[in-house]
Amino acid sequence: MATCKKIKRLSERVCIGSLNKRISILDRDIVPPIGDDVDFDEKFVIAKNVWSMIETVAGKIFFDGSNIDKSITHNFYIRYIPTIEITAEHWVLYNDNHFRIVNVENLDEADRFLLLRTTERGTQTKRVNFA
Repeated sequence: MATCKKIKRLSERVCIGSLNKRISILDRDIVPPIGDDVDFDEKFVIAKNVWSMIETVAGKIFFDGSNIDKSITHNFYIRYIPTIEITAEHWVLYNDNHFRIVNVENLDEADRFLLLRTTERGTQTKRVNFA
């Protein structure tokens, strides 16, 4: 007869004192060309300023739902925000660098902390980072 064995679960927690870096969660809008210009532009709007714990990552690859790999450079841990649903459509601004959100994880589905897996896009001062 099969026996039932208790599985111990370790909950993922973030210490509030570790949230010591100020970041901005950004919404991105695509701006259509004006006049004779043919290039679309983008406009970032700050949706929320939050405290975060930042973890730099080396050598991690994340596969999305279509099995397309994306490299992860930084993990941002933030408190859960019930008024904003943070998705991969949002961006992170930290130290004048933009980070594209690859994936958002609600740790333990507890609505306490979010893990934002990101890839560094760079600063807006370089033309190559406009794409």
